[in-house]
Amino acid sequence: ENMDFLKSLLNELSAFNNSEKLNLQNSNIYNTFCEVIESVTPALNEGYHYRFAETISNTRYKADVIKLRQLFLNLIRNASDAIETEGHIYCAIQSDGESIIFTVSDTGNGIPSEYQDDLFEPFITHKQEGTGLGLPICRRIVSAHKGTISFKSKSGEGTTFKVVLPIS
Repeated sequence: ENMDFLKSLLNELSAFNNSEKLNLQNSNIYNTFCEVIESVTPALNEGYHYRFAETISNTRYKADVIKLRQLFLNLIRNASDAIETEGHIYCAIQSDGESIIFTVSDTGNGIPSEYQDDLFEPFITHKQEGTGLGLPICRRIVSAHKGTISFKSKSGEGTTFKVVLPIS
């Protein structure tokens, strides 16, 4: 068990260390989003929902597809962790013509206000099994793509993470 834990920790450290190094290629972010949704759906409960705007289906975007997959998976996994027994996860992707906007919302308990200031700080975790690297990796991936990541959370109502990536 200790070796498995150390291996996963080293993988997280490596991902954190390399999160700003991009391998940019022309990609369809809509397809990447749909692939991530399809890959996680069997592991999530029936309360998982997603919605998307058809207008984005043909949008080409210069991005690191592997890093975006990691970003999407981290946010969805966090939302899933926030729901203890029952709840919903909503994912959306859309474009306003200048940016691609990706949101992940959950109906969990929300992030306590005392945890919110250091949410993106490396190695700070409030999870029993966490490394404190998931959200810092997300922020570095978004930053490397010249985007922004933000969140809103309300106690007892859930949390929404919003990623905005400019279309170059």
